[in-house]
Amino acid sequence: MCGWNSRPRSATRIISKAPTDTLQKPAGGRSATWRADEIIQQVNLTRASVASAPNGGATGNVFFSMKGLMLDVDSITAKLAPLYAEPALVPATAWLATKLPSRPTATLIASAATGERYVRMTPAAGDKAWLWLVRTLSGGQWTTTILPNEARSHRLSADGERVVVNLVDRVGNLSPSAIARSSKSPAAVANQP
Repeated sequence: MCGWNSRPRSATRIISKAPTDTLQKPAGGRSATWRADEIIQQVNLTRASVASAPNGGATGNVFFSMKGLMLDVDSITAKLAPLYAEPALVPATAWLATKLPSRPTATLIASAATGERYVRMTPAAGDKAWLWLVRTLSGGQWTTTILPNEARSHRLSADGERVVVNLVDRVGNLSPSAIARSSKSPAAVANQP
């Protein structure tokens, strides 16, 4: 089963799927099955639609039944794993917020005792973090870490080349990006990577 949710004009579009219905759905008394590869294609098409649709495409997929995933019909769990290797945020419901979060401060610090590097995150005055989104460039690859609101620092790998931090508010809105700089240099800001 695949369909668009009803939503206000500026809302997020999400494609919903039920792997059990999709993988083994009776159609007129006979079994019409979709293989896991078809589900993978649907996820990829949904992701591609974000940039190609005139008013913006779907920004995510919802698997609203775990049964097909838990039964691992047609090895769907292993086939979906590469598509969901990085953590992801729930799409923002921007129409619920009256004010977007401001740019936080992100500062690189090193432990005097161990030399380990950390990024210290501070929300702008008046902002409250629901989550922190920390992206790190290392060896030409970006990795994503999502941290809870009470986190104010995050340990970095030794080979991290660049660190970008965003505050995420309760309805999923991202603040402008902050590039973490050494505490000895002035704070810098930049667009998202």
